[in-house]
Amino acid sequence: MRTTTITHTYKIYTFDELSEGARNKAINDLIESFQDYGWEYLVKNLRPIADAIEKAEQMQTPWFAPSYIFDECYDNILLPILQDEEFLETGEQWFE
Repeated sequence: MRTTTITHTYKIYTFDELSEGARNKAINDLIESFQDYGWEYLVKNLRPIADAIEKAEQMQTPWFAPSYIFDECYDNILLPILQDEEFLETGEQWFE
């Protein structure tokens, strides 16, 4: 067995520094991460997101829930979360 060290330099960006396409990816990834928690958790704990999910269900279009979440929750929920994170140029979240 052998051990090797690989060093790579990454450019790290704030949400505001990302291109529009990278910001959209970051937003979509965040909304997808909400789905990983399960809509039930969000319905119990984040009322605006729950309202957006319920709107999609009432319209009988549950696959549009992420779009409704974006439309209804961008300023008061999504943006504050994203502004506290760091990202790669592609919009992928940076974890150190």
